[in-house]
Amino acid sequence: NQFRDSILDLVCKRANSAVFNVFAEFGCDLRVCDGFGRTPLHHCTWSPEFNGNIVCRILTADPQQLFMEDKRGQVPLEYIKNEPAADWIEFLERYFDQLFPAGVPQNATRKEIRHLADPPNALSIRLAQGVSSGRLAPDTLERMDAEERANF
Repeated sequence: NQFRDSILDLVCKRANSAVFNVFAEFGCDLRVCDGFGRTPLHHCTWSPEFNGNIVCRILTADPQQLFMEDKRGQVPLEYIKNEPAADWIEFLERYFDQLFPAGVPQNATRKEIRHLADPPNALSIRLAQGVSSGRLAPDTLERMDAEERANF
């Protein structure tokens, strides 16, 4: 959308493990951010329900996301709502040693990371809107050549 929210962001906000797992299994790049510099982990913290599976996969792939600041200077944990806070605390206490075997990274607040390039083969915003709205089926997209994609 206009804020560069991806389908992955929406899946994280809705704590939808089934869809997230499909994305992850097919190689979805988890090191992305939206137009406000928010990572998938930021979006997980906006969910009213905690999903340890999604959080674990994100932090296993990129533990730095725990410390990445968005454009407001907020790290993901600053967005946690009251309802799932106890679940977040329990999860982080339980898995801290696995996620951070060498302890907390020394360069934990790396603001330069928040401006990541789009991953290879990323869809344009118009194509992504077409797919997410249902106007464009994924199999139709696969059959489109570069000119058709540019004119969509």
